[in-house]
Amino acid sequence: MKKLHFFLSSIFLSLILMFDMTAQSFGTGTVGVNLNNFGRVRILTPTATGTRQIDRLSVLFGTSRGVVFDYKQDAGTETAAVTVTSPLSSDLEVMGVINNTASNLPPNVKVTNKVYGWNNGTYMVVLFEVMNPGNTALNGRIGIEIQPQIAGVYGNELGKYIPANDVLDIYKDGSHVGFKFINRVTSSVEMFDYIATVSDTMFYDYMSSEAKDLTFTSGVDGLIGVVSTPVVNIAPGQKAQLYLAIGLGATEAEMLTNVNLAMNKYYQFLPVELTSFTASSANNQVLLNWQTATEINNYGFEIQRKTEGSDFTVIGFKNGKGTTQEPQNYFFTDDVQNVSSGKVTYRLKQIDLDGRFSFSNEIEVDIVPSDLMLSQNYPNPFNPSTSITFAVPGEGNVNLSVYDVNGNLVSELVNQQLKGGMHSVNFNASALSSGVYFYALKFGGLTVTKSMLLMK
Repeated sequence: MKKLHFFLSSIFLSLILMFDMTAQSFGTGTVGVNLNNFGRVRILTPTATGTRQIDRLSVLFGTSRGVVFDYKQDAGTETAAVTVTSPLSSDLEVMGVINNTASNLPPNVKVTNKVYGWNNGTYMVVLFEVMNPGNTALNGRIGIEIQPQIAGVYGNELGKYIPANDVLDIYKDGSHVGFKFINRVTSSVEMFDYIATVSDTMFYDYMSSEAKDLTFTSGVDGLIGVVSTPVVNIAPGQKAQLYLAIGLGATEAEMLTNVNLAMNKYYQFLPVELTSFTASSANNQVLLNWQTATEINNYGFEIQRKTEGSDFTVIGFKNGKGTTQEPQNYFFTDDVQNVSSGKVTYRLKQIDLDGRFSFSNEIEVDIVPSDLMLSQNYPNPFNPSTSITFAVPGEGNVNLSVYDVNGNLVSELVNQQLKGGMHSVNFNASALSSGVYFYALKFGGLTVTKSMLLMK
């Protein structure tokens, strides 16, 4: 029986080791971090192969009772965890992207997980960036789930929320690990005895309780901590960020010192939280709008544009607000009257006062012209097919038809409701004879006509 138990234990250990081979790690010299492909952050001392202090830190996102994204039940791999070779914001960095493909249950989110570390620092900054890939807005709470393993052993941990510092301290036997939200308000702090599977309903009840457990003593199986934010709105294609400062220490005071050092690194190296970036087009103009939640040492934003078949070019600049904890709103209008492409891509280059920079996500917009436009078909002459591009200044019924030299209708290419912007159709004349043909675009009582030559 002992041999069988040893055999099964060996298999289980091998599976764990195989699972951990997918993880990326770094060590600061005093603390180690391990991030796997499913978003689990593990914290160890003094190295990434040392003694576990936190077995698992992972993200939560809940929109209602029974609708919560969590590590165990939902997390799948979008982009495998990697070690960033030349970090811009820290000395050390690991990152990966997860999604909900393990369950395919709502909420549908993609989460970028990043852990930043600094040489010889007994602290780190963790980013959970929740992105909405759907077509409707998500209103939900971002949270974290903590499963400690202080000093490498589960069970009998103590939990203490420190209101004056807004820090959750989990500790035992002279080892403390502290957690603090940097860029968002802490709305709920809940601690409870470990259970193997926490249901979505339980998670959301804890996340939305608006209560803060001041102290907790766990049993022999250990505790689970859930900390969450108030409700945030994430528009389609946009994201919400949660930055977390983590500090370790032999005493509460030492832990708090290291949490503060992590926060100082955030303010120094991770200055701007961009919460949305949108574009809308009308009358040969594109209006860009973006918002920030906080800014630290923000010099400004370089606005860049790319059309089809070209690279990004700089089209403008907006000064930043320097350092502010208040949300900021920015606008920029781009004149696209001379841009021939139907689709234009924009991005922002955010620049710090010290010259560091980062790029926003890219957004694409269809240009809506101010006038009815009909382009010359291409190729012309043609045999037997050609492409016709046209633009309408707004939504409405559009008719595009082809006529012979006697005015007889030979083909109706478009006769339907279309949105404003650029459109393109293909005309196949394989059944027609060589000669000159006319194509007419009709919209809103206006008609534009051009000729084309079919040569067989």
